[in-house]
Amino acid sequence: KGPDAMPVFRTSTDKVWEMALERIADLYTYFPDASLIIYLDDMNQAKEFEKRLSNILEGRGINKRAGGAVNINIFADEDSRSEVEIVEKAGKTRTITLTDAKLGRATNVRLAEGLGFNPQNLIAALTKTLEERGIDPTESVKRLTELLTSDTGLFYESDYAARARLQNEIEGFLRGIGIGEDSQIWRMLRNKYFNGLYLMPLTPNRSDQGEVQMFGRAKRQGDFGRVDPFYSLEEGSKFYKMVQQLYDPRYNPDLTPKEKQDRKKKFEEFLAKITRLGEIEEAIFDTNGRFKSGIDSGIFNEWCDLQNYFTDLLKTVQFEAQKQRDKSRVDKMERDSKIQKILEKVRAYPVQFNARASNPRLACPKKYL
Repeated sequence: KGPDAMPVFRTSTDKVWEMALERIADLYTYFPDASLIIYLDDMNQAKEFEKRLSNILEGRGINKRAGGAVNINIFADEDSRSEVEIVEKAGKTRTITLTDAKLGRATNVRLAEGLGFNPQNLIAALTKTLEERGIDPTESVKRLTELLTSDTGLFYESDYAARARLQNEIEGFLRGIGIGEDSQIWRMLRNKYFNGLYLMPLTPNRSDQGEVQMFGRAKRQGDFGRVDPFYSLEEGSKFYKMVQQLYDPRYNPDLTPKEKQDRKKKFEEFLAKITRLGEIEEAIFDTNGRFKSGIDSGIFNEWCDLQNYFTDLLKTVQFEAQKQRDKSRVDKMERDSKIQKILEKVRAYPVQFNARASNPRLACPKKYL
């Protein structure tokens, strides 16, 4: 899934939002036309997050930059709008969509659909433009391909500052060969490579498969993309509840005494790790949720170990939750199968009755014949 797949865990939802808002500010500072989808628990969270997001977009002057204000849409389960409508808006430039699970993995979101984009179309358009000017396109096509899709190209670079430098290099290259900003080539690059689709889950997916597919979508269909997960460990948060439902003996009354004791120890370890993370967070982050400079290497290594612990634990609870869902489906199928057999017998009764009624030898006991 790539290096950008590692989530950052904080001890409270407020700290998660601080980091997320700073990340969003950075994103729209470098790429004001980007499309961003943010996943939250529910509509109430989305409304509260929208207020803080609007404040930071206004306060940092991001809404005053060239290209117009950043649009914020909210889309949750109780939203009356159709998924098609919100999906269309989510793929537009300078748009942030706040959603819960209803938008799923964003697999239906499309960028620059009206431009008929794919890498072959981009190369074909560049080749045609240069040939019409009597210029051999071979070297130009080779150079643009290197800048976009090589190991060090724009498509695989996720650092915002490095992407901005590569974008400037590509823009300079295009101007150098006479490709203007009003051309179709430039529009393709701006929508698909320069900006792309960003996904920011602020609540974990209950399914590991769903999470993997979300990461896959961020770089699918020729789009550049990145996933930045930030998860809260606060009591009552989704991740906390997922761990609690797996390990807290109160949620598992059918376990043996030994199993309950083992799970109790794991839950206590989870709580101790959260406590320790809270103790070292102030040495790692400033008040805006950014990493401090000059962090003690020992403290930072411990922080990384804790992040790895919570990441592994998330995979464990996702896997166990999926096992429970699969078992429930199997149990339901078995119940449905038994019910189906009973119904088949019931449906057969009229047929059997009619057959016996029409034949006295079948309808009457042998002793009366």
